[in-house]
Amino acid sequence: MEITEEGPSMDKIRFLHIPKTAGTTFLDCLRQVYGDKTFIFSGRTAEDLERYRTIEAAERKQIVVFSGHSPRVTGEEEVDCVPIVTFLRDPVSRVRSFCQHVSEGKSPYLLERFPPDRFDLDTFLHSGNGELENMHARFILGEETYELPVQDPDMLVDRALDVLVNDIQCFGIVERFEESLLLFCHEFGWKWPRIRRLNQRNRSRLIQFNSEQIAWIRELNAVDIRVYEAASRIFQEQVENKLDHLNSKRLLFSLYQGAALLRDGAYHLVNLARSQ
Repeated sequence: MEITEEGPSMDKIRFLHIPKTAGTTFLDCLRQVYGDKTFIFSGRTAEDLERYRTIEAAERKQIVVFSGHSPRVTGEEEVDCVPIVTFLRDPVSRVRSFCQHVSEGKSPYLLERFPPDRFDLDTFLHSGNGELENMHARFILGEETYELPVQDPDMLVDRALDVLVNDIQCFGIVERFEESLLLFCHEFGWKWPRIRRLNQRNRSRLIQFNSEQIAWIRELNAVDIRVYEAASRIFQEQVENKLDHLNSKRLLFSLYQGAALLRDGAYHLVNLARSQ
């Protein structure tokens, strides 16, 4: 028996994909719910919007999922009016994951400057790369660029939290991914997607961080750390407000994910046997 939860889904959704926040995995979930008619931002907003505007109007209307890297406000009304979901991740973990990603040669734009065979962590951490610094705030507060307003850090934190609560339809926490997804399903009436962990790190070549490097990452992400800590408390309150629903669905949801994993494993074994 397939365990699932049915319900109407919204017409369109936009995933504000902050780098290294389980975005590839979550986009796979969204495609299971909404289908494959997607538009993916590359991170270069002006070029992305130029590409979007060359799409025929009838084809644009068929797009149901906007995803990829872009500031929350793009300047394109058709995009900016779509309900937004996003994920937050512990900022130190996010930067560590990004460094690992670059060290494995998975960021094409950095490959020439930081090739995997000569990757130096200290050099990279002090390179001034924008993805190392306050990326949650940059994406949440971004208006057509990723530049943060020149404001007191307290004001940046307050503004980011205000956007999360009032302008973003729903947000999750990467460290509580399954629980976040269950909350999204309840909020939007989604059918339950299968969680397939994608874009995983190469465990055979993990890089190590010393205390000085961690301290530098924390300094670079002082605003994000405060946003994340406050957002985690807000998320917990949302969980507690829906505790009865979550408790009634949590076990079934986990069983559904486990059953899907077993089906995937069995399918792989059958295909492997056929290829022998």
